[in-house]
Amino acid sequence: LLSGSLRYDGFSNFAPENKFAYFPGLSAGWNVDRENWWNSRYISALKLRASWGATGLQTLSITDTYGNYSPATYAQNAGILRGNLSNPNLKWESTYTTDLAVDISFLNNRINLTVDYYNKVTKDRLTTKPLPSEAPFSSIVYNNGELRNRGLEVELGAKIIRSKTVNWTTNVSFAINRMVI
Repeated sequence: LLSGSLRYDGFSNFAPENKFAYFPGLSAGWNVDRENWWNSRYISALKLRASWGATGLQTLSITDTYGNYSPATYAQNAGILRGNLSNPNLKWESTYTTDLAVDISFLNNRINLTVDYYNKVTKDRLTTKPLPSEAPFSSIVYNNGELRNRGLEVELGAKIIRSKTVNWTTNVSFAINRMVI
C-alpha cells in the first residue's frame, strides 16, 4: 500500500513572501500475511505501516502581521492610535510527523496487538513574546524555535467470549510521550 500527497497552502494573513507553503505526505503499508509464502498457524494477520508528513498551522490575525490602528483623541485633537506591534516576518508553523507501526493478530483474530512509535517535530512555532513593562505594547507574535513530541503507544485487545448470545471483548492500552522544547 502506497500513498502520497503534496499540498500547497496559502493564507492571506501572512506577508506576501510567507503567504504560501508546501506540505508533503507519504505513507506505506505491507500486509505481510497476504503474501503467497506466508504460512503461520498462530499469527493470522501482520501489517507493517510507516508514514511521514507535514502540516501547517496559521492561527494568527492579520493584525499580527500588519498591525492595526484606530481613531483616537489627544487633547481634543483627532489622531490615530497604534493597536499592536506588527511582525511582517511571521511564517507558517510547520509540524513534521514520522510514524512507524505494526499490527498483529493472533489465533484467528481473537487477540490483536498494535505497537505504534511516533516522532513529531514542530518548527517555527507561532507564539506570543511578552515585552518589558516600559515598552508601549505588552507583547508581539513571533516564530519561536521548535518542539518535539515522541512516544510509543501499545494496544492489546482480546475477544474473550464470542457466541451467539454473549460477546466479551477487552482492550488495554499503554502510551508514553516525551516532549522536548
